[in-house]
Amino acid sequence: MRRYIVITMLICNVLFSQEYINEYVIPNFKKLKDEERIIYNNIVFQFTTNKRKVKTKQKDVIVSKTMQNIFEKNQENTCKTLLLFAIRELQQQAIAIGGKRIINIKSYIDNQSYSNAKKFKCKVGTIFSIVTLKADIM
Repeated sequence: MRRYIVITMLICNVLFSQEYINEYVIPNFKKLKDEERIIYNNIVFQFTTNKRKVKTKQKDVIVSKTMQNIFEKNQENTCKTLLLFAIRELQQQAIAIGGKRIINIKSYIDNQSYSNAKKFKCKVGTIFSIVTLKADIM
């Protein structure tokens, strides 16, 4: 009997799950309360595209963060939390290779880049939300 319930739930999830790509404003990281615990202060990051030729340690680093949002009603808060964790992951990768800055951060969803200094994109579904970032490490 449990198998039938599980199979029925999986079929309903596949049939009724929808995915949207929403655009949200990048939060002011200096005013966030939890920012001290999530983001490192010694690694600088920028969302704007750097036009100058710079020497990068690693180019096109991709980081993706996923969160279940079955019971989460506020999708914007979920996406902003995922953005913070994705930036922290980029910072950890920069520390691992000896980088000091993360530049050219852009959203990267469905193999398409989206660069904006004030907004980021988040893929929101019925079950999961996903934030994927692509950046260069100096």
